[in-house]
Amino acid sequence: MESSPDHPLKQARIIGAFTFGSRVLGMVRDMMCAAIFGRSWVWDAFVLAFTASELLRRLLGEGDLAAAFIPALEKERQANADHPGEKSLAAGIFTRLLLGLALVSILAWIVAWKGPWQGEKQLLAASLGVRFLPYMICLCLMGFFMSLFHVQGRFGLPASSSLVINLFWLGGIYLCRDHVYSLVAVVVAGGVSQAAFQYAFLRKTWRVQLSWLMTPEEKEVWKGFLPVVFALAGLQLCLFLDNVLAEAWIGTAGAVSGLYYGGRRFQLPLGLVGLSTAQATFPLLARRAAAGDHAAVGKELDAAFAVITCLSTTMWLHLHGGDTGLELVLRHLARALDRGGLL
Repeated sequence: MESSPDHPLKQARIIGAFTFGSRVLGMVRDMMCAAIFGRSWVWDAFVLAFTASELLRRLLGEGDLAAAFIPALEKERQANADHPGEKSLAAGIFTRLLLGLALVSILAWIVAWKGPWQGEKQLLAASLGVRFLPYMICLCLMGFFMSLFHVQGRFGLPASSSLVINLFWLGGIYLCRDHVYSLVAVVVAGGVSQAAFQYAFLRKTWRVQLSWLMTPEEKEVWKGFLPVVFALAGLQLCLFLDNVLAEAWIGTAGAVSGLYYGGRRFQLPLGLVGLSTAQATFPLLARRAAAGDHAAVGKELDAAFAVITCLSTTMWLHLHGGDTGLELVLRHLARALDRGGLL
């Protein structure tokens, strides 16, 4: 297997290490939240507001836009060694992203304050949702910064952001206890500090620029963004609608909280295996595709699928069978192979 410094498996180790630390802190965070808030209507409202901000962040700032932006930026970088296209394209995307965030924030504020909310829980969720808007904006900007970092081959700093934000969460829970508004303020402060911290490192290679004129390259990015939204947004919408349906159909205090706590069990393997490998592989695939090396694209995809399949299967076996079950399966596989064969 390729051993170059930018090989996705090596980068996945960096992302995976930070992701593992973040997920462990997230588990501790959720345990503390469960101990303080339990399955209560207050935590139901908090989860509804938080998942709404997470939905907008993943659609606008991290997953879908990055999937369309990274290949175009990589193509621009390879087309010109001085990278003028990178600055122009990034500035245009940044400008349109800011305008989109401003529009979404205004609409969210109107819906939160003028919506037909009934009962304390819905009113609290709407109020918390408005207060989460700065957090959503900062995380969208961090997703944009992450794309620039990844194209430059820098993975450690953006991967560490979720770990630091979880530290802010833990500090907020410890200091604020059951004061939910204070907890939101601490979480927002964590998002703002991380966005500023990442930009402080990014400004050595890219500084904030606004570009009101949309270039043909940027138009191609937005054309690619729409099908990516339809392809990838389904999961994010389903995760949010799960909470909405739990609130609408069950309605009792703790329904959304219970669903949230149950779903958190899957975050460790999902982030440690799938997301870290995908984030490390995608910029390299864009680089190979921009160079026209389709054979290398297929090779890197095969390697990524092999890593994800091997690790996820092993984790599933260990989760359900423990050390004994994993050892038993590996022994059967070893017997099925010829002497000196490869698994």
